[in-house]
Amino acid sequence: MPPKIFATGVTGYVGGDVLFAILQAYPSWESNITCLVRSSSRGNALSSAYPNIKVVYGTLDDDQILEEEASKADIVLHWASCDHVGAANAIKKGLESGNGGYWIHTSGTDILLNPELLKGKKDTAEAGEIKVYDDWDNIKEMTTLPG
Repeated sequence: MPPKIFATGVTGYVGGDVLFAILQAYPSWESNITCLVRSSSRGNALSSAYPNIKVVYGTLDDDQILEEEASKADIVLHWASCDHVGAANAIKKGLESGNGGYWIHTSGTDILLNPELLKGKKDTAEAGEIKVYDDWDNIKEMTTLPG
């Protein structure tokens, strides 16, 4: 029987690619995956690509949703922000009250925003200049982040 999976950050840079890879390898798992998304536009896009995935709407600030969904999961795949302590605590509490499943947490794009955030900007759109990373011609820069 496929594991019950709860995933955050599935519409992001890391989560979307990993979800795709998982479902390419294990297509029968689709109906056992629940994904947290922030908006109906993202939820509709996810449902269009994967019609059997369960979509729940909320944010990392929705402790009750995170705790409840984590409590039902055998595996929590947390691909959203690694800096959100409240979300981490809610997921931990949910796993402890449920089956005590596995928790895999990775996040990717926050590290690319940190230089702008340190300058007091809210995001790269506010910063005015977008840094383009090139893993072909400048792999050393990519493998030494944050630099």
